[in-house]
Amino acid sequence: MLAMEEGRAMSVFDAMIVKEGFRTELLSIANLAMRCLNFNGKNRPTMKEVSIELECIRLSHVSLIDQTNVGLVKQYEEVSPIYGKSTSTSVTISDNRS
Repeated sequence: MLAMEEGRAMSVFDAMIVKEGFRTELLSIANLAMRCLNFNGKNRPTMKEVSIELECIRLSHVSLIDQTNVGLVKQYEEVSPIYGKSTSTSVTISDNRS
């Protein structure tokens, strides 16, 4: 809680997660954790609210990956005419949830 209050939210995460994660997602998770640690239990989110918020964060991550991949595909398409032949590229992201 102190790290969050001092503006050091990223310090509560493992360095590998910070390196691989998106800052906005990690800050959302840290803010959710702060709400879960509220001293007044009535102000804490329910488990259902936590679950929904985590799912929203997860889905935003997938959306960010899609946007990144679309950017890479666009870069590829801009470069590809140099080689003469037009090609198409598709990106599929699957969610392997059971």
